[in-house]
Amino acid sequence: ETRFDPDTMCMKQSLRALRDVTVRLTDIDLTIRISEGESIHTEWSCKFTKESVARQLETAGLTVTEIFTDRQDRFALVVATR
Repeated sequence: ETRFDPDTMCMKQSLRALRDVTVRLTDIDLTIRISEGESIHTEWSCKFTKESVARQLETAGLTVTEIFTDRQDRFALVVATR
């Protein structure tokens, strides 16, 4: 199940068990039981604009000094300083 929350600009994804499942993680000696119909959260992916990143960094006392993007302006690396 994938849901997009336009207020937070986040995609939230979960998986729902079609039957009872038992998962054994031997390295940490852990057994997890998931009941039929139960969902587990698997991903939270948030999207940001350059402006929203700059605002968040400013709130944290940082200033954007440079932004590198791909040719289509879909991905960015932001350099910030204090």
